Amino acid sequence: MNSQNELSNIKKRYLKRFKKTKNISPNIRLFWKNVDNERFEIYKKILLPFLCERKLPSVLEIGATCATNLNRFIELGINKNNIILNNLLPHYHLDRFLPASQLIIGDAASIAYRDKFDIILQSIVFTSILTNELKQKLATNMLNMLKTDGIILWYDFIYDNPYNKDVKGISKKEIKHLFRDAKTIDFYPVTLAPPIAKHVGRLYKLLNFFPFLRTHVVAKISK
Repeated sequence: MNSQNELSNIKKRYLKRFKKTKNISPNIRLFWKNVDNERFEIYKKILLPFLCERKLPSVLEIGATCATNLNRFIELGINKNNIILNNLLPHYHLDRFLPASQLIIGDAASIAYRDKFDIILQSIVFTSILTNELKQKLATNMLNMLKTDGIILWYDFIYDNPYNKDVKGISKKEIKHLFRDAKTIDFYPVTLAPPIAKHVGRLYKLLNFFPFLRTHVVAKISK
């Protein structure tokens, strides 16, 4: 299967997933809030020392969806005018958050910038790509778009979901292979296993204390 066929399939899978997320329970909303807060704490740990060395850092988020991370970046002091959001499909209406000049709708693997960004973020994008060809193409382009001393922030799950054939977990070994030209890769295990987390409510933090129950990683990938 070539990259264009896989992109078409991803669009279909995204649209199917989008329809399912219109009506979600309070437990699921609390789960997402817990995940977002935990992840942001790791981002801060990574980014605050990094940002101290840069006056006007530029950011690209791949797979921006509802722009939650945009507000997080602004909280860290990054100028809104230096942030570009990308999404494969336009249905999340990102123009509510940024002008058209700061939006890229379409395939991130084909974005033509080179040595442009200090920070590139991907969150739950690669696990939606089921072909090695497109995953490698996107990973290579992300490194190409990054400045020489820039970093990629990665957030994704490392295990397959037996109940969802539309996604495939990506192990630390595979991340290292995809970004084999990177200078360094540091991993931070995060996120209580969703089958547990979606039902425990406010016990999330307590159970997430145990590393063996975490199913995702944040990775800091340095060019």
